[in-house]
Amino acid sequence: MIVPETPAIASPVFNYSASDGSDGNLKDFRLQKNVVLVLFSWPQSKERFFQLAAAYDRIKALNTEILAVPIHALNEQELQQVVSIVPFPVVTEGWSEIKDTYWLYRRVRTVPDLSRKGMFPGHMEFVTDRFGYLRARWVAQFEGFGWQNIDALTLQLTQLNKEGEIMPPPGDHAH
Repeated sequence: MIVPETPAIASPVFNYSASDGSDGNLKDFRLQKNVVLVLFSWPQSKERFFQLAAAYDRIKALNTEILAVPIHALNEQELQQVVSIVPFPVVTEGWSEIKDTYWLYRRVRTVPDLSRKGMFPGHMEFVTDRFGYLRARWVAQFEGFGWQNIDALTLQLTQLNKEGEIMPPPGDHAH
């Protein structure tokens, strides 16, 4: 959940290429759009992708882009299955580095995984605000319904869009 005017963590920056031919860096969205980063397993995330696809126009209208990042390598058939459902980019190059970096943020209070024994959720979503800060996270497996209700996600995005700049965009760094 996003709490206005709370300290924020700079989102790890990454380079990517996607299924739709787009490529770039997370930093390319700064001062322009929020980003919902969806780390997913296939086909386990299929139902969620149907929800996100149905709400994509609504989410885009909230000045937000969705980037889907597989947690495991997708073969060509799996990639085509995902692309046939989602209207947003699916990362095809750089996905492993993105997953490795964002998995550092996977721990939840109820399942702390402090000894790094291997809590590897099958689906996580992160929100980076338009200034480049990681503002929210949902680990579907451990945090209940959360953004499963699209209205909860869009409410969070609406809140972000009402906020002014909480601090200058983070400095350059890459992971």
